[in-house]
Order: sequence, then structure tokens, then C-alpha cells
Amino acid sequence: MKRLAAGRLTVVDATNVQSRARGELLRVAALARVPAVAIVLDLTLDECLAGDRARPERHVDAAVIHRQWDALRPVLADPDPACPALLIEGFTAAHRLHGRGGVDGARVRRLPASSRTIGGVVEPA
Repeated sequence: MKRLAAGRLTVVDATNVQSRARGELLRVAALARVPAVAIVLDLTLDECLAGDRARPERHVDAAVIHRQWDALRPVLADPDPACPALLIEGFTAAHRLHGRGGVDGARVRRLPASSRTIGGVVEPA
């Protein structure tokens, strides 16, 4: 987390489907006094499995994908696109991207620190 300590934008690309894994990220962000913003990929199980098969480098066992998909269901139980469960955990903002098209078409834009918007903007497709 050298980037975070240096005050630089830090992106964690990980599944973090369990609350305890996200809790560690929230702890690190709090220590660095920066907002923690989540981008949640709301994909069907079939989309997840197909995405894994389409990756040329490495594949994850289907049973692992099933477990991770199941573990994320509580976060996605509320249809609110802001994922209230993540806000309750302590994230400053959360953005939910629906389906493969929503993920592939999304654009993340970082706003200047002077902006009143926390966590940048995720623009759906």
C-alpha cells in the first residue's frame, strides 16, 4: 500500500466477496484518511463462468466461482444501485454495474479533489 501512503490513487482489483476481506481494505483506507469506494460487478453466474472461460491466461475452478458468486448475494440482495450493505460496512460510496454490457461499457472518471463528489463517478453504459 505504498501508493496509498504516498497519497496516490489506489485501486484494488480483487473479488473481496466476504465482509472480512473488505473490512481490511476499509481499515487501510481509514488509516490513510481516504474514502473507500466500491465498484460491484452484478453479473449472473453464467456470465461469471463464461468470463472465466474467455480468459486466455488462467482459469478458476467452477466451484470457486460458484462460492464467490453465492457469497456476494447478500450485498446484492437490495436492488438499490448504491449497494446499501456496503455503505453500512463503511464504504464512502458504492457503484453497481449490471450485467456484462454494464461492466464492459462503464467508464470510471476521477474528479478533482475540490469536487463535492466523493469517490469519482462511474457512468453506466
